[in-house]
Amino acid sequence: MRILRFCLVILLTASSLAFTAAGEDPSQVKATIKKTIESYVEAFNKGDAEALAKHWTKDGDYLTTTGEVFSGHDKLKAAFEAFFKDNERIKIEVEPLAIYVEAPDKVIEEGLATTTRTGEEPETTRYVTSYVKENGNWKISRVKEIVPMGTSPNHDKLEPLEWMIGDWVDKDQSGRLETSCYWSEDGNFIVRSFAVSVGDLTTFGGKQIIGWDPAAKQIRSWVFDTNGGFGEGTWSKQGESWYVNSTLVLNTGEKASSINILTPVDEDSFTWQSTAREVGGVPLPQTPKVTVVRDSAGSASIDSDEK
Repeated sequence: MRILRFCLVILLTASSLAFTAAGEDPSQVKATIKKTIESYVEAFNKGDAEALAKHWTKDGDYLTTTGEVFSGHDKLKAAFEAFFKDNERIKIEVEPLAIYVEAPDKVIEEGLATTTRTGEEPETTRYVTSYVKENGNWKISRVKEIVPMGTSPNHDKLEPLEWMIGDWVDKDQSGRLETSCYWSEDGNFIVRSFAVSVGDLTTFGGKQIIGWDPAAKQIRSWVFDTNGGFGEGTWSKQGESWYVNSTLVLNTGEKASSINILTPVDEDSFTWQSTAREVGGVPLPQTPKVTVVRDSAGSASIDSDEK
C-alpha cells in the first residue's frame, strides 16, 4: 500500500491535487492525446488544411496572440488554406510540456510550437489546448496562443521552480498517482494538479496554485482537494532543496501541518520528504525520502527506501 500511504501523506501536507471521476485510465488518455498531437503535426507539415480542420470540434476556437479568433470548422479550414498559401513549405514541431486530464471527457495540454520557414529563424509560440471527447474521439475544442511569459510581472520570481514543469507518475499494485505541473496562461502562476486512481476509478485529487507574494516577497502556494480540504504553504530555498511550510484544514475541521522538502536530482527526478507533521495537534513520524521520476514516456515510478 505504498502509493496510498504516499497519497495520504500528500493530503496531510497540502501538496497538489485534481479530480474525482470514473473513466479511462489517465495514462491511456495522455497516450491518445500525444498520438492526436502527432497526427495534427503530420497534417500541418503536409499543408493539408482539410485534415487539419478535422482535428477540431464543429465549433472549435483558435485564439492567436494578435487577438484574432477563428471559430468553427469551415472558418478554421479556410484560415488554414489561406495560411498555407502564404507560407509554402512551412513546418512545425510541437513539444507538449504538460497534459492534464481534467475530467473523463476533457483534457488540457500546454506546450510549445516551433514553426520554421525556409531561410528564416524558427519562431516558438507557447499555447494551451483544450480537448473534448466527441463520438469516442478526442477533438480540439480550443487553442489559445499565449503572449511570451517574460511579459508576466511575476513569472521571473517562479523561474527557479521551472524544473517542476511536466508530468510525474507513480504506480504499484494498489493504484496510480499522477501529477501534472504547468504554467498558468498568464505565466504568473505554476499549477500542480494531482489524481489518484485505483483501476479505472479516480478516487481522489485536487489542485495547487503556486505564486509570488509581492507583500511578503516570497513564493506561496494554495491547495484545494476534492474532499473539501484546503490549505496554504510558504516556500524557501536552502542549498539545493526547497522547504514548503504547509498548513491544511481537513474536511473534518481538523488542522494539519508539515514541512515538505523537495530536492532536484537532475532534469528527470527529484527527492521528496515530509517532516514536522501534525494532524489535530498529534505529531506524526516523518516520511521516508522518495525519489520521484518524470513521466517523459508515459510511464515512470517512485522509488523509496521503505517499500
